[in-house]
Amino acid sequence: MGSSDTVTANYSGDSNHSSGSGSVSQQVNQVASSTSVSSSLNPSIYGQSISFSATVTGSSPTGTVQFYIDSTAFGSAVTLASVRNVNQHFNAGSGNAHRHSNLLG
Repeated sequence: MGSSDTVTANYSGDSNHSSGSGSVSQQVNQVASSTSVSSSLNPSIYGQSISFSATVTGSSPTGTVQFYIDSTAFGSAVTLASVRNVNQHFNAGSGNAHRHSNLLG
């Protein structure tokens, strides 16, 4: 997504030239981002504690990161502020996978 802004320049004219104006539509696009996920233990066995890390790259990305296991959200979305890496920890095979999240600088 992006936005479009109209930039206009107005010339007041002088004793030899009439006034005039011109404009251009300036399209401003979003910076591309990339998100990668890694696992602290893959493969794992039932009951092991596992940490997943997500890294978001771009030009000072903000927003949130939500982790999913088989299309089901686990844990709360973590807000990216001055960090680009987030962790979610859980025990393999547990019914309530989310234990806690950490923000990493």
